[in-house]
Amino acid sequence: MRNSKTILYVAAGISVVTLGWAAIRASRSSAATREADIQPQSIVLIGDSQTARHLGEAFVNAFDSYEVNYFGKPGATHEDYLKSRELQQQIDNLPCADVVYIQLGDNGISGNTNSIAEFLNLVQQKCPNARVYWGGPMKAVPPTFQSDYVTTTNTSSPRYLPRYNETRKVWINRLRSGLEGTGVTFVDNYELQESQPESSAFSDARGGDGIHLTEDAAQSLAGIVRGIVEDTFSK
Repeated sequence: MRNSKTILYVAAGISVVTLGWAAIRASRSSAATREADIQPQSIVLIGDSQTARHLGEAFVNAFDSYEVNYFGKPGATHEDYLKSRELQQQIDNLPCADVVYIQLGDNGISGNTNSIAEFLNLVQQKCPNARVYWGGPMKAVPPTFQSDYVTTTNTSSPRYLPRYNETRKVWINRLRSGLEGTGVTFVDNYELQESQPESSAFSDARGGDGIHLTEDAAQSLAGIVRGIVEDTFSK
């Protein structure tokens, strides 16, 4: 678990509403006050090795004005958290926050989509007033070095890049289905990554071992997530 703050400039998303100039002048002060009142001040990140490696610290940097806490268990799925009292204790050890961001799915989403609601219940029992977001599996990319996680040559492997991404799309669809009607905001990292220009560290050109975010990619994603959170928190 980590609780710290680091100063870093992050370009966040901005919502623009077109109003008449008179209305803008009349409401600017009160609107700014209302928006300041409803912006979150704290965030908790729960995840797997993405969080444990780089994403946790990236959230600390990107959400520099927030209280940030996180925990990530390498190899974990949401079902592992349900089965393990030790992992549940790690969640219990985290403080509540305005935002709970779940980053789980890169190790699979089983066909038992009821378990998604069960895991959400575990989180929401602890923090019933938090706005919850769930980031789904990343899109696998060609690794830039020999990797045990993704192969571009072994066509019989389940981790053969085209096949592996088709599997990940299945996981995403299961997660999206399991989140329907829960009020949780789903962040589709697969589509989000595809939408980034290749110049972005979080893009299809991100490299690394093909699955885990590099430090730069994690920082880029965390900045994007801050924009999403601040643009949707009060909606």
